[in-house]
Amino acid sequence: MIVGITGGMGSGKTTISNIFRCLGYPVFNSDYEAKHIAGNSVRVIEWLNTYLGNSAFTNGVLNRAYIADKLFNNQKLLQQYNQLVHPLVAEKFEIWKENKQGIIFKESALLIESGAYKQTHQIIMVTSPVELRIQRVMNRDNTTREKVMQRISKQMPDEEKVNFAHHVINNDDKQALLPQIENILNKLHGIFL
Repeated sequence: MIVGITGGMGSGKTTISNIFRCLGYPVFNSDYEAKHIAGNSVRVIEWLNTYLGNSAFTNGVLNRAYIADKLFNNQKLLQQYNQLVHPLVAEKFEIWKENKQGIIFKESALLIESGAYKQTHQIIMVTSPVELRIQRVMNRDNTTREKVMQRISKQMPDEEKVNFAHHVINNDDKQALLPQIENILNKLHGIFL
């Protein structure tokens, strides 16, 4: 059974994924794979150099802040970039899941938007209040509130995304996460058995 994990930036998808991983479940991190592909795929590197220029790399290393700034300020470029990277991530996932059995998880910020949700059996959405998400991303990425708000505004709103979810985890720093995860796991095992 493939279970997707999604949510807006700063919602805590990776925290939830890490808990599943610690509980012994295989978790594929699509966002990590996309970053890895961006720095290693000849096709993606050529695209970045062509459309974003030499500043996309600093001493041969991806300049993530520059790339994010350019992509999130140009919807057409962002769409082209996603159309290039998403199929490559999907290929990696297909290879990764080959020998996996039982319940496996696929974490992806763009699970719904990319259409990857169609390859999952269940979807978990991680939600958090917007203000908390903004603070988390500002701290994590050492960036400004304005830049975080700009990136959040380009993502599908939680109110739309939740319509695809079978399960919701509220990561508001008030409700304990483990009981919510255990409850979902009990339901998943009931479906899978």
